[in-house]
Amino acid sequence: MATSAADADVTAKLLDVHPGGFAQRLCDGVTRLRYRDGFDAEQPVTPGETYEVEIRMWDTCTRLAAGHRLRVEIASSAFPKFDVNLGTGGDMISETDGVIATNRLWHTPSRPSRLIVN
Repeated sequence: MATSAADADVTAKLLDVHPGGFAQRLCDGVTRLRYRDGFDAEQPVTPGETYEVEIRMWDTCTRLAAGHRLRVEIASSAFPKFDVNLGTGGDMISETDGVIATNRLWHTPSRPSRLIVN
């Protein structure tokens, strides 16, 4: 992932898509880029640099009926479920002004993306 901001979020959502098009969320997760190595290891974010990010989604167990499909949605926000990232890299509690960020996910041979379902 790369961002034009000093921080960014990346969210993932796993959905059960019913034959009629209804999409039911099964589980989801979020990673804040500056905490990509864990909450005890805050790392600065350099705008434009590419970072490897792992998004762990909550555990789920389901049996898909015939005609159902799995879908993964990737986004930079899932408000109001997850708090808003203002993109400044500053204090998440007291800050009120944010920046507009351009975020990029990579899916190339040199920077592959993947979904691992256990």
